[in-house]
Amino acid sequence: MENFQSEDDDDAESISSSTSSAEEEDERKRERNEEMSNFASAMFSTGKFLVDREMYQDSISCFETVLEVRRELYGWDDPLVGDALHMEGFVRSKMGDYDRALMLLWDALRIRKVSSEPLKISATLRLLADLHFSKEENMHAALFYEECARHLKEHDMKDPHLPLVLIDLARTKDRLGEYGESMNFFEESLMLYERALDHDDDRIASLQYEMGVLAFQMGDRERGESCFRHFIRIRKSKGREMDEGVANALFVLGSLHWATKKRDLAHDCWVEALEIFKGLGRNDDDPYVKSLKEKISRAQRRPIGRLFRG
Repeated sequence: MENFQSEDDDDAESISSSTSSAEEEDERKRERNEEMSNFASAMFSTGKFLVDREMYQDSISCFETVLEVRRELYGWDDPLVGDALHMEGFVRSKMGDYDRALMLLWDALRIRKVSSEPLKISATLRLLADLHFSKEENMHAALFYEECARHLKEHDMKDPHLPLVLIDLARTKDRLGEYGESMNFFEESLMLYERALDHDDDRIASLQYEMGVLAFQMGDRERGESCFRHFIRIRKSKGREMDEGVANALFVLGSLHWATKKRDLAHDCWVEALEIFKGLGRNDDDPYVKSLKEKISRAQRRPIGRLFRG
């Protein structure tokens, strides 16, 4: 009887020892995983710090390490893995490694769509669009910008990224020769800016300039002139008299007035544009300066008919 009791005690001790060992092993594993997770988070932050300083090559090893560690800890489909894929894809695209970037971003998008995170989905869609835009794959770029804009609208119409995506989409449509659609997206982004920003904000001025260029491209002179004048007014209201953009706009407006027989208005625009270019340090050999001097000289000549009329 004593022998049986002894054997039972040994078995109980063995089970207790085994359970204790398993618990200790689990605790060690948990501590190790926590350390690795903290390490990955620190490396991710370091990588973003380097990206903010445009040290892209140095940041690559950080994101590669983060990706390896997080895949080991959480598997291949975890949202944290998607974050690492997104950042490495961003860096690869900045470095011109488009094929690798495309693979990483597609994988990030897959994960983010599964986890249904609208803002993160739109961020990856925008990177994919930017990548295709850089490669001049404009149809692909347009598709990704459109999907990105749709996700942002569904999440929050006041999202500050939405007008920027619409502007990029407008530029892409311009490249594709779809000028009417391009103008529609510019107008939508302008409407959002005017709701959210001061009406003399530089972002509105820049957008008016782009819309003016497109309007002239479409043959809408009246719209183009209005946009350029709006642009000039905002820039001047900011005290930016010596502004190359203003000089360029005045150059174009002068040419428009000349074409419509408004000689005096053309002369005034060109004189002001020349003063700005001179103020910016352009010398007499500069092609803009030479062209403006010729145009001003031509505008100052009185037509023969007016000479005879006295």
